[in-house]
Amino acid sequence: MKPALIILAVTVITGLILYLNDRARRKNLPPGEAPDDVVIPEDGCSENCCAAHEVCPSETILRSELRCDVVYYDDYELDAFAGKKADEYSEDEVEQFRDVLYTMNRDDMLGWERSLKRRGIVMPASIHDELIALYNA
Repeated sequence: MKPALIILAVTVITGLILYLNDRARRKNLPPGEAPDDVVIPEDGCSENCCAAHEVCPSETILRSELRCDVVYYDDYELDAFAGKKADEYSEDEVEQFRDVLYTMNRDDMLGWERSLKRRGIVMPASIHDELIALYNA
């Protein structure tokens, strides 16, 4: 019984220290601003994620180290779609995304999605689904 009480006491003390530390950090922020380590996705991963894994690729991208430069994956022609919504693509335009997707290595897929987001390009929903399926395969 005594070891359980010691573990409980250590857990409570650790929780109290973490709470006070977080509270002090938030106190120094301007009103309405979130701490730096909180990431709020613009497109919401829950709608687009396949739920096959604990963390979907979009969340991995959002949590990954941010890079200032944009990396192109031999997809310069996709810059023409900047600002277009995911449901506004014609079948020919979707094929342009598909051509790029199916010619890249699996290791480049998440970087490609990050590159598109940085360039203001939202990929068609069907291509996003294919990307997740290929990445998780």
